[in-house]
Amino acid sequence: MTILVAGATGVLGRAVVPRLIAAGHRVREVARDASSEDDLLELVRGCDAVVDVADAIPDGTRRLLAAALACGVPRFVQQSNVFVYRDGGDTWLDEGAPLEDSAPSAATSGAAIELEAMIRNVKPQMLAWTILRGGSFVGAGARERSLIDGLRTGDVVVAGDGSNYLSLVNVADMAAAIVASLELAPPGSTFNIVDEPLRYGDYVDALADLIGLARPQRAPDLPPRPSRRCTNHAARTVLGWMPRERIWPYGHVDRYMM
Repeated sequence: MTILVAGATGVLGRAVVPRLIAAGHRVREVARDASSEDDLLELVRGCDAVVDVADAIPDGTRRLLAAALACGVPRFVQQSNVFVYRDGGDTWLDEGAPLEDSAPSAATSGAAIELEAMIRNVKPQMLAWTILRGGSFVGAGARERSLIDGLRTGDVVVAGDGSNYLSLVNVADMAAAIVASLELAPPGSTFNIVDEPLRYGDYVDALADLIGLARPQRAPDLPPRPSRRCTNHAARTVLGWMPRERIWPYGHVDRYMM
């Protein structure tokens, strides 16, 4: 297939492109703000799929969708994230779980929810779209480095008791899910792409232990972060995908023993 990748120079894009090439695909790359409408149409024309792994900017997705529809591209894969879900406590969240609608969370979920709605407004028979809701990225180039730096400086504080769930995914595993979805995802499908969820307090304690640092303090008077205990059952069943890369930057931690 000939595949246009938007966001090819980003953290996820840098992991996706070589995997697409290794799978035998031809890749075209585009930066969202680097092309006029005519240039974008020229890039999209003749493609078998468009993969959008750029930052969640609805206007960019709108342009890509319009170009894909105008050029008759058969398939569209959209990166999203699990921050679109409401706080679920200890409940397992599948792809049909309620989406976030509270104002305080709009900064992290609003753009992703908007672009997802934009995708779902397209009939799958016109464009076979797939939405992949990734967990918080770990691995090469991910923002976990800032968390590790915060542990080193003692700036990390766990709000509440730290029992809220965190769904993570290694960047390499997210890239593998994108490649799999191009071949196997049914039109109009959505998948959680996550590793086994961890309680936030357990996660940061384990990171501190691995690095040999003091565990972060708890702040019981602060409201805990939203809990998103996401299941990857659908991705395992339909895409044959499973997390294969470690989520720990150093050493190994048995995620089931924490």
